[in-house]
Amino acid sequence: MSNNPLWVEFDLDELDSMPDRAVRALPRAIELVAIAAYGYIIEEAPSKTGHMRGSVQFPQKFKTLGFKIAIKAAYWIYVQFGSGLHGPHNKAYSIFPKRKKALKFVVSGKTVFAKYVTNHPGQKPNPFVDRGLDRATDDVSGAVAQALREASL
Repeated sequence: MSNNPLWVEFDLDELDSMPDRAVRALPRAIELVAIAAYGYIIEEAPSKTGHMRGSVQFPQKFKTLGFKIAIKAAYWIYVQFGSGLHGPHNKAYSIFPKRKKALKFVVSGKTVFAKYVTNHPGQKPNPFVDRGLDRATDDVSGAVAQALREASL
């Protein structure tokens, strides 16, 4: 099982130029964006079996100003970045069964059994994490405004 965190970092030196009241509201704004990113990543994740969506972990506080969102499904990286010809190694690969004598999969609505598959082209990238983070980025100004209201500033 994989625990590959995703994170956003802030330059703490930039905080020196911010008014004190904004600095006090910043942790809450970051938390609100992290919660939004969590929800958006779940919405954007593939849902064929629901395992990927169910493996996205609620944001955990990370260091001073930040949160991490982990995805427990070990294969998320291949979904996000692609595999085989479509992935970072740009190379087809072979697939062999690990637990059974044959592979079982569906092609054009028909169940197929095979002892192995050679020259598998891989999977095209489905950058669901990027889409979720992009959507959360759109929420930053609203999160800052809400954090300032909550802090009565």
